Amino acid sequence: MIRFSIIGFKKNDPDPPRWGDCTIINDSSNYLVIDGYCQIGTTRLISRLKDLGVKNPVLFISHAHYDHYYGIRKIINDTYFAPKALYMYDPDSLGDVSGDVRSEKSTMKAIRNEAQKRGIPVKYLKNGDHLEFGEIKFDVYRVQPSYHGNSDAYINDGSLVFYFPDLRYLTSGDGSEYIGKLCKDNGLKPLCIKIPHHGNNCDRSQSKILWNLGCRYCWDNDISPNYTQFLQTGREDCIGVGMKYFNCIGDLDFIFSGGKAIIIKDGKRTIYDVPFTGSFQTGWNRQNGHWYWQNEDGTLAAGWIKAEWTGGVNWFYFNALGEMQTGWIKTNGWWYYLDPDTGAMRTGWLDWNGKKCYLEPDESKNEGHAYCNETATIDGETWHFDSDCYGTKMNGVDQMNMNGIDISNHQSGMDLAKVLDQTNTDFVIVKASEGLTFVDKYCDKFYQIAKKKGVGLGFYHFARPELNSAAKEADFFCRNTEGYFGQAIPVLDWESSGKKNVAWAKEWLDLVYKKTGVKPVIYMSESVVNAYNWKAVADAGYGLWVAKYRDYNADRNYDMSTAGKKPVVKWWSFYMMWQWTSAGRLTGYSGNLDCDVFYGNRDQWNAYVKSAQISTGGVEVDKIYGYVSLCANLPLLRIGAKCNAVKLVQMVIGANVDGDFGTNTEAKLIEFEKKYGLVQDGLVDEADWKVIMDWLATV
Repeated sequence: MIRFSIIGFKKNDPDPPRWGDCTIINDSSNYLVIDGYCQIGTTRLISRLKDLGVKNPVLFISHAHYDHYYGIRKIINDTYFAPKALYMYDPDSLGDVSGDVRSEKSTMKAIRNEAQKRGIPVKYLKNGDHLEFGEIKFDVYRVQPSYHGNSDAYINDGSLVFYFPDLRYLTSGDGSEYIGKLCKDNGLKPLCIKIPHHGNNCDRSQSKILWNLGCRYCWDNDISPNYTQFLQTGREDCIGVGMKYFNCIGDLDFIFSGGKAIIIKDGKRTIYDVPFTGSFQTGWNRQNGHWYWQNEDGTLAAGWIKAEWTGGVNWFYFNALGEMQTGWIKTNGWWYYLDPDTGAMRTGWLDWNGKKCYLEPDESKNEGHAYCNETATIDGETWHFDSDCYGTKMNGVDQMNMNGIDISNHQSGMDLAKVLDQTNTDFVIVKASEGLTFVDKYCDKFYQIAKKKGVGLGFYHFARPELNSAAKEADFFCRNTEGYFGQAIPVLDWESSGKKNVAWAKEWLDLVYKKTGVKPVIYMSESVVNAYNWKAVADAGYGLWVAKYRDYNADRNYDMSTAGKKPVVKWWSFYMMWQWTSAGRLTGYSGNLDCDVFYGNRDQWNAYVKSAQISTGGVEVDKIYGYVSLCANLPLLRIGAKCNAVKLVQMVIGANVDGDFGTNTEAKLIEFEKKYGLVQDGLVDEADWKVIMDWLATV
């Protein structure tokens, strides 16, 4: 694998220090630096090389203009580096004349002397030279202008041209007005060229020659205002004959591997076929601080690959650019942990942040995925894993669980405060509304008593899909319970005669989520769950509260010894709550009660309450940036939200960055949504997140 790297400039870089014409070329063991930059580019160039641990680069200078030799000269005189060699043309070949040529000769001799003083071998280049550095193989051309040797000689036209025949790639230091003719006369057939730094030298006639030779891609790397006319002429000529153009505002990489070239620009990549004649290494390959895996056809692996590594065979994961990943990753809805040193997928127990996580060791059961939101028996012990994949050992099957009741106007005579004082009730869920006309008059009375007692809270809407639209019922529910969101878990009670209408339920859940920023839970019986296709609801992350009774005999004070077998459901990997009886009896009340068990502690309960502001999938909101499939997992944000994710949004949209989603943030967000063609609703939903993350990737 061979990589050509261009350290691009930024639009706000000052001029002229951003001029330059540098290319870094490397394989697995060699780094070539062709020409340099002025001040800003040189700082970035040296920093890049040091970050990569490159101490022995091979240096090239095409000619003695400041924006070409300055960076190379800095490397020569930096004691961190011990370059293998400096390649240049012989300055004595210029003769002893005045003007540009005399200045060129003097500067090149001075650079040569500095290199020799540091013990760096200096080697002269001439037309027709063939050089090889590992996989990097190229031919050298130096175009001498017809008036060379006169005082008016234009040294840029005499610069070096390097052609990589295996890659069909051509680069040059400034280049020549005869670049197309050069290729034709020497039988070169470049597929991609760097537009000469003085772009007007590559005029339309030369561009046509290049196109006829098969050239289809071009790029330049100078956005200096002083060169705008030069470069614009060159790029317009190349584009005019049909070439694909890339500029270097920002970094640009060409990765040549296995018959294809990957062009990476602004975090995006384009792939085109290159007729390679050479052979390339397969398997592991390290480039620019990243490990890659080359397949037998030479392409870079992406996704999961099972490969050999020190210690045996294991699974490894590579992103869309082919870079091996480490640490936590989320793919296809599951979390995996990759060893931070080797990248190998871990299995079994993992200690993380002082807590226990468990990674599936069985290859037949989605090997390596982290247990999340489920209870499992491991080595004879029962463990519960929360939404962040952290496990807690349970001495009894239900040790971590919370017990509670759901009530409505049917329990109008109950002294709730008395019941809560005399029993171990951990939560209360109250009926709030039904259809479009009913609001339970006992709802707020029960709600306020339970709130004062400090127990967990929930509130539900009894759906009537056979009578009304989901949109109207969602609006009715939200209007009548506005003050409860953020304090209690909202629930859709799904048990009327229209229960087969899954799409209606999904629409209601989505609308309530969009209006409030909190994901509701859906309640239904085991038989209803298994009778219809709820995949879309489960995949959207809406929790399940399931009902199943063994019988209708009285069960006292949450004694579940006669509760019977737990529900078994499709679609959901776990259910967060089970209504196990409708004949429960609690001290302080003589009537029947619906009794429920919630699988989790108060922290997990509160996670359902405030689902817009909690961590998602084991990673805090402010740490989640960087994952490929993150947008669907980021929280819905609206007025009232306070979290680090809000700060990120405020930074992008130009609002005051304080983490508090207020009216100013909403106004700025609507402007942002309008600019990018989004729905102007003042809500940061999945579509907004995608645009925000795409924007961040460009800065």
